[in-house]
Amino acid sequence: MTTPALRQFWSYNDELVHHLRRYNRGDFAHLAQASGLELCDARYFMFMLSPLYWLARKWKNTQGMSEEEKVAHMKKTHNVPSALINGALTATFAAETPLGHLLRFPWGTSILGVFRKP
Repeated sequence: MTTPALRQFWSYNDELVHHLRRYNRGDFAHLAQASGLELCDARYFMFMLSPLYWLARKWKNTQGMSEEEKVAHMKKTHNVPSALINGALTATFAAETPLGHLLRFPWGTSILGVFRKP
């Protein structure tokens, strides 16, 4: 399963899409134990783009904004970027995928958990 990762990346966007929390590897281990599953692997991804993600979410201070203002801000800022920028972002994410099989990233904006029923 995949979920949003790490509280440090919490933003207005999480609130607008009704996320309840962001998870870390320890949370996945606890959830596995509590549910009787075995955690086979837990890896962060979106590591290489996480600085841009964090800056984009923190750039605009949305504290004090109404929910309607936050929705308007999200609609304005969540557009597909130009082809050049979108291509660069796509290439960065594509390069991260094979690297993620070789090494564990120390953080990321998302986490992948592989669980098994014993």
